[in-house]
Amino acid sequence: QRKATAPATELTRLTQNMSDNRSTRLDRCAATVDVGNGLDDKAWFCASPSRQTNIEELVKKLPTDDLCLPDSRRYASHLGRKWVGSVAQELWQIDLGAAVQIIAEASIKLMCPMSVSSLAWPKQCAEAISWGLRQGKKLQRTYDEFCTGEQGTEMMLKTLVGTMGNLPRDPLFRSCLVKVSDIIGMPTDAFEKEITPLAQNVLHKFCNTDESDIVTPGCAPVTDLRLRACANFLLANFESLQRALPKTVRDSGKWCRKSSKSDFSRGVDAGYVRFQNDILFAKTYLDPKEHTLPEECTDDVSILMSSALAAFKCACPWKKQQVSIDVDPLRVPCVGLEGESSIVQLKTGQKPVLELEARSLCNKNYPLFQITGDMGDLSKSMELITGPVPGTAELVADMQRLYQAVFNVIMKLAKERVSVELLSDANAGLNRATQGKHDVQPVLDATFLDRWRRAVPELWRSFNVEGLRKYLGGPDILQHWLVSESVAVNGMGYSRPAQDYPVLIGRKPNAKATVGIQATFEIPLEFGRNWVTAVQPLFLGTRYQDYAKRLAGSIHTVAMVLAEELVAQQPELLPLLAGATSKSEGILKSMLHFMAHFALAQASDDELLGDHNDQQIDVKVMSCAVSRKNDLYLNPRFGLNDLSEELDITLKNEGMHRLRPCLERALASISNRDEAWPQFSRKLAERLNVEGTTPELCVEQTDTTGCAEYLGLDRRPSSNVGPNKHYVVNPDRYFTRVLLAIQQTLDLASKGRKGRNHIRGCGHDIPPVFRQHGGRKFARFEDRGHGRIAVLLKPEVPPTKVTPKLQVPGQEQQAKWKSARSDLGNRHGFDPYNIVETTLVHPAMEAFADGS
Repeated sequence: QRKATAPATELTRLTQNMSDNRSTRLDRCAATVDVGNGLDDKAWFCASPSRQTNIEELVKKLPTDDLCLPDSRRYASHLGRKWVGSVAQELWQIDLGAAVQIIAEASIKLMCPMSVSSLAWPKQCAEAISWGLRQGKKLQRTYDEFCTGEQGTEMMLKTLVGTMGNLPRDPLFRSCLVKVSDIIGMPTDAFEKEITPLAQNVLHKFCNTDESDIVTPGCAPVTDLRLRACANFLLANFESLQRALPKTVRDSGKWCRKSSKSDFSRGVDAGYVRFQNDILFAKTYLDPKEHTLPEECTDDVSILMSSALAAFKCACPWKKQQVSIDVDPLRVPCVGLEGESSIVQLKTGQKPVLELEARSLCNKNYPLFQITGDMGDLSKSMELITGPVPGTAELVADMQRLYQAVFNVIMKLAKERVSVELLSDANAGLNRATQGKHDVQPVLDATFLDRWRRAVPELWRSFNVEGLRKYLGGPDILQHWLVSESVAVNGMGYSRPAQDYPVLIGRKPNAKATVGIQATFEIPLEFGRNWVTAVQPLFLGTRYQDYAKRLAGSIHTVAMVLAEELVAQQPELLPLLAGATSKSEGILKSMLHFMAHFALAQASDDELLGDHNDQQIDVKVMSCAVSRKNDLYLNPRFGLNDLSEELDITLKNEGMHRLRPCLERALASISNRDEAWPQFSRKLAERLNVEGTTPELCVEQTDTTGCAEYLGLDRRPSSNVGPNKHYVVNPDRYFTRVLLAIQQTLDLASKGRKGRNHIRGCGHDIPPVFRQHGGRKFARFEDRGHGRIAVLLKPEVPPTKVTPKLQVPGQEQQAKWKSARSDLGNRHGFDPYNIVETTLVHPAMEAFADGS
């Protein structure tokens, strides 16, 4: 058992003389080192001066078995078996420490590649550092030190040399990370030489002497939704902030002196600079109760500072204007709502009844608003459906106002115990002679039309300037209702038959008015790349947040273990799964999360199974009943084949189409019980078997949504399992079901289009499967009523004898959102429409920050 440390020359020689096979195995080991969830963690890691030491500690945690690290205790037992030819065997002649060093260096090379040519410092980096310097309490002293003397550049260089390797873990400095990662290992002289241009740029930004940044007054449109929201808040509260904040900042003076020379001049005494500094001071040092800045302003300093500038340009000398947005609305995710109210009943055989002539902003094939029937055969509960609109706060709020207006008219029309012919046939008298086979002449109820005609002007005035008023053109487009055709199948819908007239509408006697909301929403097609930050929050409503976190977290765990095993089986896939930024990598990670999502849902009972025992799970049997959709929680309106086709297209466009067969081979090997499945399933069980992290399974479904027995791993189940529900803790049964569902899913995924066809979400096709606009593609999900979007927009119908005004969300829901159990409990202020935009649109915009 040799324990002598090999000299550095020996390490170099061994590294340089590795065979191609050895290099592949080394890359495989390097790829298994996990520094966190997502590229952001890797970016901060790569920019750290202690990255070598940190990653060596992570490498030491790799298993000392037969692949990466040598283990003297197992040498004899593995000799002559698969241990021979492994990385461990070739490193055996050195020692454990040397193996750790080589794997760590390979891992750093994999995650933190050096640029071919010298990188320039991004302009945003100098701006971010200058804003960071402006957050100090002794700002005036800092200004005096850097901006008034002749040694400013030298002092700034000295400051940056001491801080660039330890930048605060703040999104503000993200733009600096790639360059820092590139130079962090340089000798001191070379490092200072690289820093000097940055120091000069920071000095110009901080002291406001950069002649290339000329600020002029005027309300210019902005191109970022978050910036617009924050700027308009600052603008609306400009006067009150003017009175409050200077009390906390010595010699602040008035911001707006109504002189371009003083308000927009060079130097640190310019009005807009003082305004930015005071707002920044409030955000950094004051209690939120004192400054009342919303989260749109406080989450990101770069947004706050840019918003302050945009607001100041509007306020000085002009006042009481709004900062407008200059962005193509179809480049953001779209949202649509379906609200069912069982208090109103429609007597109709065909579901769709009426629709506005105005079209959806996101898909012209669909109306802006539709009245339909939902549950029931001939007598159906009423459902109001909004056509999808871009998910900005203004548009979503306006669609809710439209919903309220239609709801009001119908509630007044459908009086208790009185049925009204909402839609009739003027030629109905011909029915007997023609046996219902005649030309229909639809007639819409005159009272409904009159009340709607009178409601439209007020409705139009209530719309936001940046909402429907901006995109519809005028109120006349809301005046016209059309008779809906049947649900389109393969793009074809059918007119309402004569036998389906008249359509009656009426209220249920003594029923409580409620509205149950489901929502369809979009996220970028590469959603798997940012699952934890961008997708997991969409699972979190007010009920069962603990269960939703377990489900979303387990989906991510399964996907990440699967990614590791794909590389282990086919190292050629490493470029697609090692933190790359290509579209192919993003789509492949979406496929992995999609398969994990599907398998975990299919591990529960299904009413169509012939045998409901644990060992008889068959993921190909998918009823798509309400229970199954609820198991999916966020129901994908697409299938694995759809994602697979997008991957093929993107791989070809990015010159990596040769990797596609590797994916099928890896999936086949992993799902094969005689090959990699035993090893993969053990690793998967170990990662999932953590207290409080796995969702319960329903193993005995009852009725439409009921469950007679739940199965889990934890002694204390999540809130999804009610106190009186039968709950069984049995790890063997749990993993039997989960692993069997995953194995079958991977097996189907490896068998081409026919096998992948079984792996899908529920619901009829809604063309196009993936909406595309401006080079961006979006995947559509259906929030079944428990996720974030649906719960945020669920209206409460207060008890009243007059027509009720819907509250969004209601008082009960707001209380739940603000409770300590909610992840939004500490949020200052509560605007559901802004939260929808923040949750859905802002992450999508960050995902497309590359300009695609």
